[in-house]
Amino acid sequence: MFVKAITINLFVALVLLNSCHSFKNVATSRTPGKLIDDGFIQRIAHRQIRKLEPNIHTGNISVHAFNQTVLLTGQVENSALVSTVESAVRRIRIVKHVHNEIVVSGPTSLTFALATP
Repeated sequence: MFVKAITINLFVALVLLNSCHSFKNVATSRTPGKLIDDGFIQRIAHRQIRKLEPNIHTGNISVHAFNQTVLLTGQVENSALVSTVESAVRRIRIVKHVHNEIVVSGPTSLTFALATP
């Protein structure tokens, strides 16, 4: 009787732990369509940023897309360029949200700019 109770308890614990594990990838998973959309957003955003004006060095601006939400990081020379870059990315039709973390800063050294991806 004691062995049967332990077996049932272990089985219940195993089922509960296994069901918790199935929720692991819900927040981080993307469908193949979303992966294609995110890649499209990144390519179009880089192209739009390059077209804006010659003062923007795209090597200092990074665009990351996840589930049609865009994260902009990097640095530009003045605050007008920050809003210009953000508005260019917001105009992309399939972008839902834009998080702008671009900072205003002077030019970076060549060694630092080459070291950052």
